[in-house]
Amino acid sequence: MMESGVQRVQYMVLTIISDGVLSDGETFMSKLVHTVSPLPISIVIIGVGNEDFGKMPFFLGDENVPPRSGNKQAARNCLTFATMKSVDNDLGRLAEKILRRVPEQATEWLELNRMKR
Repeated sequence: MMESGVQRVQYMVLTIISDGVLSDGETFMSKLVHTVSPLPISIVIIGVGNEDFGKMPFFLGDENVPPRSGNKQAARNCLTFATMKSVDNDLGRLAEKILRRVPEQATEWLELNRMKR
């Protein structure tokens, strides 16, 4: 929609709260790389409970490097993952940890799509 020469963009944040390990990480990463990363979205995944989320190494990579699926690299890294255990069940620390990346991810999407802030 255009108003007075300004383009409006909707940017979404999908929050997933999981008490279990994702069993099909390859399919998830393929969808993330091929379908989701070009979209105006950040995905925040919060691990809760006593599960060993270390079994999900595809979430624990370098947050500054876009994920890969096979030979293809994602357009950008739109995924943030944290566990409640990693912040000692402190909701304030959790919010700080996971939400600090969202503005960076949104800016990166805008820049990739040649839009000015």
